[in-house]
Amino acid sequence: SGNRVSIRNFFENAITELLDLFPDRDRAVEKEAQAQFLRVLDDVEGLKYRLVLIVDGLDDLEGEEGDRFVQFLFDLPHRNSIRIFAGQSTARLTRLVHARPTVKVLTLAGISEDDTKRLFEQETLRGGRLCDIPDELKQRLLDDNFLDDFHEKSDGLPLYVDLFIEANKTATSFESLTVELE
Repeated sequence: SGNRVSIRNFFENAITELLDLFPDRDRAVEKEAQAQFLRVLDDVEGLKYRLVLIVDGLDDLEGEEGDRFVQFLFDLPHRNSIRIFAGQSTARLTRLVHARPTVKVLTLAGISEDDTKRLFEQETLRGGRLCDIPDELKQRLLDDNFLDDFHEKSDGLPLYVDLFIEANKTATSFESLTVELE
C-alpha cells in the first residue's frame, strides 16, 4: 500500500505502452504533448519564472521525428524566458541553427586525454572515489591503453568520466567494471 501511483503517471505509462502497440498514433500524441507543454510554458511565463532546458541526446534523434523535435525547440514562442542548451553539435542542429540568426551557438570543449588521466589518478588516491578498489584494479585503470580507449569512448565528456567512476567505486576486479553507461 506504500507504492502509490499518481493518475498522471498512470496516463503517461499507458500512453507509452499503447504507442509501442500502435506506432501510427505517434504523430497525433506528439502534437498533443507539444500543445500541453506549451500550455505549461504559458503558466511558467505568467509567473515570471525563467526556464532553462538542458536537452541531451539530440545526436541520438534520427530522421523526420528528430528534425521535428529540434524544430519545435527552436520555435518555442517564449524566447525571453527560455534558454536551450544542447550537449553536442550535430549536422541537423548545425543546419537548423544557422537558419536562425537569433540563436546563439556556444561550443564547449571536451576534456583532453591528459585531463582524463589526471581525473583517474586523483580518484584512485586517498580520499578519491576509487581509493578503496584493489591495487591491481587501480593499476589497470591507470594503464595508458585503458585510458586511451576510455577517453575515446567518453568522447571527452566529463560527465561520462564522472558517471563511470561513480558506478565503479566498489568494483572488485577489472571484469566487474560497469563499462556501458547509458
